[in-house]
Amino acid sequence: MKNHYSTTSNEEMIVFDIAIVGGGASGILLLLHLVRLSSHPVKIVLFNKGYPLAEGVAYSTLDKSHLLNVRAGRMSAYADDPSHFVNWLSVREEYAS
Repeated sequence: MKNHYSTTSNEEMIVFDIAIVGGGASGILLLLHLVRLSSHPVKIVLFNKGYPLAEGVAYSTLDKSHLLNVRAGRMSAYADDPSHFVNWLSVREEYAS
């Protein structure tokens, strides 16, 4: 595996194993899966610009008329927990019915 490098404001070299570009839903889910499935410590850096973490373009809208194009019951971050998304929604105040 090739290491990637980044520098801090003091030009100190930081070594990491994986770089994820984009902190939207896909980037965050990739990060979660890498951490969850790794059998050893992995140094990951996430680059995000322009949108709140985990939202990105697709999930940053505040317009209530924007709807999901998939049933919530068929969305999940984890294949072994198909009700993950619905359970997550049920505890979020902003989505209370």
